[in-house]
Amino acid sequence: MQQSTIKQAANLEPSLQEIQQLRQNCYNIQEWLDHVHGFCQDAINEVYFKLSQDGASDPTQKWVSAIMDVAMAVVADLDFPGAAITGYAVQGLVGSFATDTPGSLDKAFGSVWERFSATFQTLQDSFGEYATNPQDNWNKTITDPFTGKTVTVGELGNLDVFFPSRDPQVKDKRFYNPDQYDRASDDTVEAFKYNLTKNVIGQKWSILHSPKKDFWDGWTDDDARKFAKDQVNANRDIIVLWQPDQGGTCAGCPSNGMSITEPRLGVGDWYSSWDFYHGESAPKDMCDWLIKDDGVGNVLNPDAIATRHEVFYSWPIGGNLSDHPEGPVDPPRDLPSVTQEDIDSAKRWHKLFSKKSRTELEREVIQKAIDDPVFMANLVKDPKRTLQQFTGLEFPSKINVEILLERPGNYKLVVPYVGRPKRS
Repeated sequence: MQQSTIKQAANLEPSLQEIQQLRQNCYNIQEWLDHVHGFCQDAINEVYFKLSQDGASDPTQKWVSAIMDVAMAVVADLDFPGAAITGYAVQGLVGSFATDTPGSLDKAFGSVWERFSATFQTLQDSFGEYATNPQDNWNKTITDPFTGKTVTVGELGNLDVFFPSRDPQVKDKRFYNPDQYDRASDDTVEAFKYNLTKNVIGQKWSILHSPKKDFWDGWTDDDARKFAKDQVNANRDIIVLWQPDQGGTCAGCPSNGMSITEPRLGVGDWYSSWDFYHGESAPKDMCDWLIKDDGVGNVLNPDAIATRHEVFYSWPIGGNLSDHPEGPVDPPRDLPSVTQEDIDSAKRWHKLFSKKSRTELEREVIQKAIDDPVFMANLVKDPKRTLQQFTGLEFPSKINVEILLERPGNYKLVVPYVGRPKRS
């Protein structure tokens, strides 16, 4: 990387090897963009169908670029060689269309499908131009207006940058990395679908606030949670909020209990003085597709887009509850809570197995434990240290290791939580 950077700074001619490296990276990016485009097109169809949006509206190029910018950003966080450089190049290029719009995009298409497709095609054309005329574009700078990140086209020719290919016939086998190719695809499409849904839903649906609160005398927090669970099961378009109330329903008759209200996802408004709704509630099948949980710790659909708290509190929807903190909201109890730190640590963990798969190492550890009682005792007593000594791998600090000893008739299966099936 240093050699290529020095050449760019001095405006020196790139070597033939660097030109070939750039071309192969651009070809691989083009093929991957074509692959991802199909899944993103499916996501557009799914999101607009589920949310009942008007596909004939034009969302503007800045809006499309912003959503694609966020989606493409995940590539830079993967662990294949040169992920940051290639990720910044794709992300920066699509982001630049928002402010430096090519002629092919400088018009209103009249539909989100055409707008997104044209953007993908322009990305393809840009990388095709870089591969066809690498020397003319070598020092061209790509800057993402949303993040400020900058990369030059020539950095795609660095000899340690390998955008993954899943073509086993690729000439340089260092590019062949189907696992990373699928990971880049999965993460990008997931981010695209999430952000598209987040930004589209407010075009039709709003969060409507009930004009009155119910008071339940003597209720505890557990009573409110059970009530919330039952209400959301019956009415998937709501979130139940509650807070302790010592005033009761009338002045002069103090009592202890909970005041409860139920904002909903819908179109229209609550009737001004009655607890009665005029308008359209978000349909159950849409809410089941959209929201993972009931807002009080129970999973309804783990494959849905977002949590109830995200939709009602964090998303840019009219009437969102960001200024209404009442009503404790927990992550789903049946779904482990995963932070970005957890994900980053898991990536480092899996990167340890680049030369030998995790499955192969586990087989060797099991066989060693069967053959060596001292090793078995140390493994149970201090698994992390013992495994580090056995494998020669330095585990990330956040990684913890737990040994599960099976007993006859009590068999255990370990299912990794971080990670998904490959996209075919």
